Amino acid sequence: MSRIKDYLMEIEEGRIVPGDLEDKYVCSEHFADKELQGVIKEEGHRGRCSYCGEKGTVMNMLDFVKMVREKLETEFEDVDNVMLPLEKTVFDDDEDDVPYFTRFHGYAAPSDSEMYDDTGEVISELLEITEPESLFNDVVNALPEHGWISKDPFVSSLDDELNIKWKHFSEMVKHQQRFTFLENKEFDGHPSKYDNGLFDILTELGSMIHQFGICKILDNATVMFRARPIEKNTPLTFDEITCPPDDCAKQNRMSPAGVSMFYGSFDEETARKESTPQTGHDGKGRFLIGQFKQKRPLQLIDLTELPRPSFWHQKKQTREALAFMHIFHNEITKRIKPDDRIHTEYVPSQVFTEYLRYMFKLEGEIDVDGLTYKSSVSDSKCVVLFCNQKASRDYVDLLKVEDKSIS
Repeated sequence: MSRIKDYLMEIEEGRIVPGDLEDKYVCSEHFADKELQGVIKEEGHRGRCSYCGEKGTVMNMLDFVKMVREKLETEFEDVDNVMLPLEKTVFDDDEDDVPYFTRFHGYAAPSDSEMYDDTGEVISELLEITEPESLFNDVVNALPEHGWISKDPFVSSLDDELNIKWKHFSEMVKHQQRFTFLENKEFDGHPSKYDNGLFDILTELGSMIHQFGICKILDNATVMFRARPIEKNTPLTFDEITCPPDDCAKQNRMSPAGVSMFYGSFDEETARKESTPQTGHDGKGRFLIGQFKQKRPLQLIDLTELPRPSFWHQKKQTREALAFMHIFHNEITKRIKPDDRIHTEYVPSQVFTEYLRYMFKLEGEIDVDGLTYKSSVSDSKCVVLFCNQKASRDYVDLLKVEDKSIS
């Protein structure tokens, strides 16, 4: 009865469009967002879905729409309530570009703010309704119709701030201060004469690794592949297919020249493609192909296991931190043309890796053994273990090595 009373009050206040929602139920199968599916399963009860006819866990549509509205209004508001009309700003009412602003519903809105033209657009984006259209229409028609903009639109989002700081850090270690940056006051939490609010981005990355729980122990059954291009007969031995000696180690994504690390993939094709940058990563030619298993449980930071940002399950700050971590992962794994620039473009990811290897600790002061990240040449993923040729014998066992030609 209280739900019906609340519903009638909302109708009187113009906060909801009347209809037959109190007699309708929806199941989780109509939404792509896994977190939203989880909310429906947790909050719902056994019944029959009004939109697909299937029996299962369902949520009453009045309760569902109320939940949607409450969540929307915690993070968005009516653009009419917060923005300054263009005619009251210094900008003309022509179609001229407004620096750092976007023309939105007759207002000058910050370009980086999250905004939606109407209720249909915001529901389409955030609910990810798979089908049917009648469900989409029921939700949209039960909500106020106006343009939506993120609250506090003039305040930068956390992901934007972190991304700016990472770019600042990257430019510094590539072009200014590479080997002594930890002596820079910007990176010990105190302002420097160059300070623009930058904090220790490496420590912040470490905190988010802890927060999102992406340290994984490699499954004991996992096989790691290494591929080494060869031109002549080469002994089929551990030393020939593991990582190179220190004085032969070349520049790589996560390690500078002279620092040997064990790079591998989880399938042979990706290993071959990753080892042939000079031929466009075609994975063709003659190779030594090695298969390895871990010799002991390996603690890996797995960037491919980052949770997906969810509007329905996470607080705004958590969601924005996750958004940055995905941006960061994309940035350090992007494909880079093998030319002279490679020596500088890899520097930020090399510094990050060195931070993980020597400064970052897991709970219990446990060291990290390596990093897992997405491949830039396939849909698979790669791994780098923090060991040189000699130490690799303590990390991995060689299962098989073969001389193979791929055309």
